[in-house]
Amino acid sequence: GLCLLSLSSLTPSTRARPAVASATSSAPPLLIVGAGVLGKLIAEEWRGLHGPDVAIRGVVRRADADRDAALRASGITPCLRSDLFRADAGLGEGSFGHVVFCAAPGGNDDYSAEVAAALRMWGGGGE
Repeated sequence: GLCLLSLSSLTPSTRARPAVASATSSAPPLLIVGAGVLGKLIAEEWRGLHGPDVAIRGVVRRADADRDAALRASGITPCLRSDLFRADAGLGEGSFGHVVFCAAPGGNDDYSAEVAAALRMWGGGGE
């Protein structure tokens, strides 16, 4: 579902981890809006909780071959912010049960609209 994370929740701890989803289960896909350093940490944690084959999409402002290759290498499928709400790109409104917004306000002309757009990607499901 929609959640807020603290950085402490991404650090190693002694708490027991839930069992990783089996290959036959449907692992919940994740959309990360702002797939930078924090976004990659969140993806790593999500993959640890749900298995290596979980679908993770990372929204970026513009295409960058080197960065996009690094995202793919870390298991995140990059997608452009301009592709949000394109059902043909798998990014239709309400497409994700789990959305994390961690884009920095700098470089956004209308930050509150960016947050609202990310919220519209959330389908209201999730745990």
